Amino acid sequence: MTIYNNRYHLDASKFPVRIPLDELRFYRVDGVRHYVSDVNLLLNAERIKNRIGEDTYMAVIKNAFNPKKTPYVDSKFSDEQLMESIKPRFVQAPCEIKAWTEHLISQLDDIITDEKERSELKSRMEQEAKDAELRRSAFERLANGVNLQTE
Repeated sequence: MTIYNNRYHLDASKFPVRIPLDELRFYRVDGVRHYVSDVNLLLNAERIKNRIGEDTYMAVIKNAFNPKKTPYVDSKFSDEQLMESIKPRFVQAPCEIKAWTEHLISQLDDIITDEKERSELKSRMEQEAKDAELRRSAFERLANGVNLQTE
C-alpha cells in the first residue's frame, strides 16, 4: 500500500491561470467549437469591454502587451556584439556549426581580454587619482608650514 503525500503534490504542481480573455477565445455553435483570433478580439474591443468590464479588459491588455524581461538588458554587451552572436542561416553542416562555435569562443576570449584591460586601466587610474590627492594634500600641508615628518 503506497501512501502519497498530497500536500507535496499540490505544492509542486503548476496550475494554469485562466484570464477572462480566454473565455472569449472559443465559442460553441451547434456543438461545434470555434476559435476567435487575436485580430478579431482586437477589432471587437468595445463588445469585449462591455462583456467583461473595462477595468478587467484594461488589466488584460496591460498584461498581454508588457514586454518580457530580456536577459540582454542588464548585460554589458553592445548591440554589435549581440548581433554577431546570432547564428547565420547558412551555417547548417556540423563542421560549419563547429567552426561558428569556435569563432564565438574566440570572440568571447577577446571580450574577456578587453574587459580585463579596462578593469586594470580603471584601477590604475583610481590609484593615480589617490596618489595625486596624497601629493596635493602633502603640498598643501607644506604650503601651510606643517612639518610632514612629525605627523
